[in-house]
Amino acid sequence: MQEGFLKATERLFRKEYTFYYSVIICMLIASVYILVRPAQYKIIYGITVNHPDMLLDSAYSGIRSRSLLQKAIGHLPFEVNYYWERAPHEEIFGDSLPVRVIVNNSSGKKYHGDLQINSLSSHSYSVDHEDTVQFYEFGENVKRYYGDFRLLKGPAFKSHFAPLIVRFNQPGKLLDSYYQTLFIDSDSHAGTVRLSVIAANPLKGKAFLSELIKQYNAAHPLPGGAHHYQDSLKLVEKRLALFKLYRQDKQQIKTLEVIKRYAQKPLRQFVQLPYIDEVKNAGLKPGLEKFNKTQLEKQHLLAAAKVDDAAVAHADMKLSILKTEISDQINGELPNFADEYVIKRLVQRYKRIIADQAGSERVKTQDAITLPGNDNIHVEATGVNFMVIYMLAVLSGFALPISFAFIINLKFTVMRGEWFSNQTLTEKMKILFGISRSTDA
Repeated sequence: MQEGFLKATERLFRKEYTFYYSVIICMLIASVYILVRPAQYKIIYGITVNHPDMLLDSAYSGIRSRSLLQKAIGHLPFEVNYYWERAPHEEIFGDSLPVRVIVNNSSGKKYHGDLQINSLSSHSYSVDHEDTVQFYEFGENVKRYYGDFRLLKGPAFKSHFAPLIVRFNQPGKLLDSYYQTLFIDSDSHAGTVRLSVIAANPLKGKAFLSELIKQYNAAHPLPGGAHHYQDSLKLVEKRLALFKLYRQDKQQIKTLEVIKRYAQKPLRQFVQLPYIDEVKNAGLKPGLEKFNKTQLEKQHLLAAAKVDDAAVAHADMKLSILKTEISDQINGELPNFADEYVIKRLVQRYKRIIADQAGSERVKTQDAITLPGNDNIHVEATGVNFMVIYMLAVLSGFALPISFAFIINLKFTVMRGEWFSNQTLTEKMKILFGISRSTDA
């Protein structure tokens, strides 16, 4: 069988065009995939955080809350996406828009499907939807089954612009897409916090991040006065001291991590937190001891002849609250060493501001998060590496003819001679997979 396969492959190699055609076809398929794949960009903001509580929050839950994201999206014209008909996978936004769609019932029904906007003159246009065409004036209310909106002239308006595709967004899906791609992490080299999101248009991603920071600043006003910086300096210096302490005491880190794992076990499971006597933070011990005491009380209730369900439920509620408090306290104690350099920079910053008398005047109008300058804004194209796609296409182009030769050879091998049908199932499998050689009967 192996000899037949080699001969079939050799015949294919003699006909080089077989491989050429296969590779060309696979390359064309890869090119079509790249062309139709929607463009995606990662927008990165290097932000300066003037709010130490937010900086030291390991989950950065404040700025990444769904309610804050929803508020930011609500202040932006994200209800509609726009695409040129000639490039339906590249979203346009901002100053590139010839027209803007203003949805009249933003809190009402949401529409599905695409609309095509065709310019007729400097004051009129047509809307193509499926098999219907309607004509309207700019600024006129459109009330149809496919939407309730007005079309206004945009920054790049011309009397005869190219056909435009308009797509209505679903609020829930829009919020999910930004929530899932929004990330925050520390950039220890730059001494800043990196805030990033993925969007189909770089300008749209920048508008989202800027509005998100604006909404966060509005919801978290920074107290004015030099006294605030004195308090903040004490806070970050305390955290810096903890970094240094824990870096020297690795056993304490392990102890807290073990306690945290035990505290997170399900309520139905009886748990006693270990190593309480080894905890060095005196403020954490009372909560740990209270947790163990409440667990014992719950076990006594469950062991009674007649279980008091109300008392057990009350004990579970206390344990649930204690679990949250313990986890939060331990999270505050466990150091995130990636932030150590950032905190050192923040200590230096506060010391300079306190030493500068003019700085105490500027702090009154300072935001919790400072918007980045152009040097701290980066845009990266994301997605599959084009070179990898083309390499896979070339490999596939060579693999397909070889696979075809193998299948053809296998078919003729199976069909040759009546002796094959007389073999046992085991022998047939060995012949098919080349485990042993057989001769013609």
